[in-house]
Amino acid sequence: MGRPKVSDASAASRTTVLGEGRVTKQKGELGELFFVLKAASLGFAVSKPYGDSLPFDFVLGTGKRMLRMQVKTAFSNSRRGFLIHAGFGGSKHTPYTAEDIDFIAAYVAPYEAWYIIPVGAIGTYPSIRVYPDGCRKLGSGRFERYRDAWHLLTEAQQVSTQILPNEECST
Repeated sequence: MGRPKVSDASAASRTTVLGEGRVTKQKGELGELFFVLKAASLGFAVSKPYGDSLPFDFVLGTGKRMLRMQVKTAFSNSRRGFLIHAGFGGSKHTPYTAEDIDFIAAYVAPYEAWYIIPVGAIGTYPSIRVYPDGCRKLGSGRFERYRDAWHLLTEAQQVSTQILPNEECST
């Protein structure tokens, strides 16, 4: 995708500052703060529903419609990718559907990378993997096309079902 790779030292220092010693909920709250800052800086209106009993974290005003956003944050990688839970918690993750949310905004903290993924692209997967440092196995980068895809929030009438063409990694 032509993005510069983050050095191990740089990624490690951000992870130490942002993630080490924090519990999962605190890390998620940091990701939500980063989301508000990023979305507002792009001109979106951002609202936080009262409480945490809804399946979405924020409502994003795009000018034409309101979108339900679920924010997920990853601080550490496994199998060279970063695991993003794309469903309701517990040991049996139930994937989000268009009834629950419109988009997942996934933040990979060590790379300061955002993935704006329509819920329709998630399908029945309760979790997905993203590769901000590139993927090596053909077919493993199916969500890389959603990296920095903020434009999806304003472009389509039916944004929750818009799926970008497949450009899988082959390196």
